[in-house]
Amino acid sequence: MSDDFQHSEFALLKGIVWNFRDLGSACTEKSELKLRKGLIFRSASLIRGVDLSLVRQLDNSHKEQAERAASCLRKNLNIKVIVDLRSSHEKDCDGYEPIIENIWPTCTTFRSPQGLRRYHVPLLTRSLMIKGLFWPCATATKLKMIRNVTDTQVVSQIFMTESFNDIGLSGLNKLFLTYSAGCIVKILRLCTDPNNFPLMFHCSSGKDRTGLIAALILACCGVCDEDIIANYSQSDRCLGPICDVVIKENRSRGLSESFDFCPPEVMRQTLEYINSQWGSVHHYLNSIGFTFEEQNILRRVLLATESPSVSPHPSGEHLRRTHSRSFGSLKSVSATSSPAMTRKPSNPLLLLSPLRSHRERRLAASAGTPEVQPRSKTLNRLHQLHRSDSAPAGIN
Repeated sequence: MSDDFQHSEFALLKGIVWNFRDLGSACTEKSELKLRKGLIFRSASLIRGVDLSLVRQLDNSHKEQAERAASCLRKNLNIKVIVDLRSSHEKDCDGYEPIIENIWPTCTTFRSPQGLRRYHVPLLTRSLMIKGLFWPCATATKLKMIRNVTDTQVVSQIFMTESFNDIGLSGLNKLFLTYSAGCIVKILRLCTDPNNFPLMFHCSSGKDRTGLIAALILACCGVCDEDIIANYSQSDRCLGPICDVVIKENRSRGLSESFDFCPPEVMRQTLEYINSQWGSVHHYLNSIGFTFEEQNILRRVLLATESPSVSPHPSGEHLRRTHSRSFGSLKSVSATSSPAMTRKPSNPLLLLSPLRSHRERRLAASAGTPEVQPRSKTLNRLHQLHRSDSAPAGIN
């Protein structure tokens, strides 16, 4: 259970809302800075602790529990905005959804409306499912999906057992960074607007998708890697009492044991991947459209202590640290330049990513690399079935 539950305002959430934490508590003396508390919270969904395989229909006691948790979030913590990272399929299967929707109605505009509201920003996007998972998978797996193209449940199971399991959590984070960049920018921009605070973001278990967004926010604010990794792996302790529910659900959906917990090496590999491809988290965020200026706004909003602003040109110390980690040469990216990846991707499908510059796409086309993969009618049907709002559930 999180240390945050020791505070009286969190006490009512204990045993009801799992993996709930104040992001401002993520820093230790290692980071040499402090984050403001009470602004941004990370969590699992309210229904996370319910074993849906045993509870076919939520009874009044479950609903009362959800209403009590929602009331605590609203009245004790004053949560104004909720950002839901789950797919539409996951939301539709959530029996507590009407309770949450009644208090925080889903908002379709990002233009700072007033009042309590919720934003649905699923990280499992159509682009990720098709370009990141379907195209790179084995031919036999593709054929198996095509043969079952009319049965979304079977196709989702194939995705889990033969695509997700092959890449693991660190591989999935790489796909999020590449193919869900637009969603990441939307989420971070919500975190720069003081009108949205206090804000809570969550996925299913609050560990994988939520853990990646938390890591990007913390890194943008200058929190050290060790504190970011510790915050990520803390989910194992917070979800400990209900880990059997998480494991049982993962097995039923075809996910391997690698998706059950939050090993520190997963986040360490993710941060190393960002540094090796873009030079730093700041340069990655700038390359996907969350500019250095916006990053400085986020830092000013969240930091309780003064710190240097984010610069388009990394300091000499960062260059030395990057070189010592064998991340290769660091290419500085101007805040006004076209976003580009710093290393040629081994997978040609990455040419479809918005992180490639116009010049690189033109050069790739002249070299004979196709910009668009041809699709048959059957694959078009698969593409429609696996758009973002029907992405398979099960990633926590």
